[in-house]
Amino acid sequence: MATIVLADDNEDLRTMYADILRFAGHDVHEAADGDAAVQAVRNGAPDLLILDLWMPRRNGFEVLGVIRDEPAFAHLPVAMLSAMGEGDAQLECFSLGAVEYWVKGMPLAELCDKVEHLLAAVVC
Repeated sequence: MATIVLADDNEDLRTMYADILRFAGHDVHEAADGDAAVQAVRNGAPDLLILDLWMPRRNGFEVLGVIRDEPAFAHLPVAMLSAMGEGDAQLECFSLGAVEYWVKGMPLAELCDKVEHLLAAVVC
């Protein structure tokens, strides 16, 4: 079981993704905006952060910058989640230290597979 922070301002999507990850056996902490995402990471010592790109208060770029500036979280795996496909935003996410970039709307089974693959890679 891993601890995951899932940050997305879309409540329906966040709830659906959190429920499926909980069903897969993970402890999921939800955040509805960028400030809440930073607090959840600081308070929860997660194994993974799944971070929406466009949220209120702080966007995903800003959250990623804050997280990477804190030594305790410098190596926390971060998967960016966006409705935008590949492009400049994806490149910027990787340059800021994201390890994955996922496009919203993927099947739930694919989300679980991606999370499990990423968590397994971190353990190795």
